[in-house]
Amino acid sequence: MSIRIGTNKNFALELWSAVIIWIMIVQHIAPKYLYTCGALGIIAGFVLFTRCISRFGLKKHFFYFIVALSFFGILNNTLIGQSKLAYVFTTLFVFFPVAIVFSHIKRFSVNFWKWNIILLYAFILYRFFLVNPGRVFYNQSENYLSFYVTFFLFLLTLVLDKEGKRIPFVIVIAYFVSCVIGLGRGGILAGAFYLIAQYCQRFINNRSVLFVGILLLAIFMVLFIKNIDYILDHYLTKFMTGSKSLVDVTNSRQEIVDEYLKLLTGKSALKHIMFGVNADNIYATYTLQRNLHNSFLMLHAYFGLAALYIIWLSIKDVFRKRFDLSIICITFFIRAISDTFFLNEVGMIIPLYLMADYWKRYD
Repeated sequence: MSIRIGTNKNFALELWSAVIIWIMIVQHIAPKYLYTCGALGIIAGFVLFTRCISRFGLKKHFFYFIVALSFFGILNNTLIGQSKLAYVFTTLFVFFPVAIVFSHIKRFSVNFWKWNIILLYAFILYRFFLVNPGRVFYNQSENYLSFYVTFFLFLLTLVLDKEGKRIPFVIVIAYFVSCVIGLGRGGILAGAFYLIAQYCQRFINNRSVLFVGILLLAIFMVLFIKNIDYILDHYLTKFMTGSKSLVDVTNSRQEIVDEYLKLLTGKSALKHIMFGVNADNIYATYTLQRNLHNSFLMLHAYFGLAALYIIWLSIKDVFRKRFDLSIICITFFIRAISDTFFLNEVGMIIPLYLMADYWKRYD
């Protein structure tokens, strides 16, 4: 497998992008690496951004966005007290340059990215099964496994889409199984959606393929998922009988949304819509580690109106993609509804990529 560096003028940009992704994932290994990796990510991202300017000749939208996000982030920090300026720098000078590269490069170094994705996936599984059994990193729940594999599948889909190729169906099945292993309901829902969408699009008229696919999936789950009994009990039996723990979690997350919407329609509605929300004012988060458990609410809480702009352009662009790329982005958004994968997580690259691609398409 040759990467053919010499024939790819954009390989340096791809290399910097891969380095940034690795840095921002590895930073979660231990608290002592957090600030070091954050600083390295910002430095690498700034270098990448300067290279993007010289390589692609970025249009005015990209610079307006930097000014606008900085403006809303600083005002949020001043008026609301939610935003951390580190998140402004991380979004603009770590994830945004990677998103620009992904949106502007016409063809990737396929083998380079395949090996990176394989190594990233192996690293995450190694952490999940051997280092922190049941968790990817020390400060994350087990259902973050589905977040990482969704992001890796997005990377692979993007690379293949530039080549006019589709995701092999065996990877679709492997993705679903990975989501199930993570145990989180949001991950299982996202994995099931992706599997059903891919299956219906490809094989709905082929009954033999349908039977074989379901049979193989059933065999794989029985043989390789050690806690299948726990999954059936925890997510089927208990859910259907109204387990107190599940009901409490569901109610707490619904209360978060309800309280958030009340702040957007209350006395200071205009200020909160424009500049965001302080999550400390949402009391339902106290039972969930002060976490909004919703990537879109979290993004708005930190960036206000600028977040709504990112979300709006992302939704507009996602439906203009080819099927595989469109469906994995929608799957990621479904997954992002139930946890926080933006701001300091590599998941922030996906909405920024869609926004940057929208600008590039209509400039």
